[in-house]
Amino acid sequence: MNLSSDNFVEELGKQGLDAQGVLPSGAEMGPAQPVVTIQGDGRQVTMARAGLEQLMLELIDLQSWVRILCGVGVTGDISTLVALI
Repeated sequence: MNLSSDNFVEELGKQGLDAQGVLPSGAEMGPAQPVVTIQGDGRQVTMARAGLEQLMLELIDLQSWVRILCGVGVTGDISTLVALI
């Protein structure tokens, strides 16, 4: 699964939050590498790749997540995969 930080920043903006991608162009993205900074309601949060991946899994509905996994080559019975989740 891939998450475009540009799309994520745009969607946050639609919700009234000020978000900026902070990953330098061409930089390697490790799990702790800051990717986006979000400001709103007097608070600021900097999210790293690992946090964005967790958020993505929490926001997407389970059936869509399973379809994505199956689309990238996860094989086997979907019901078995859902049971593991």
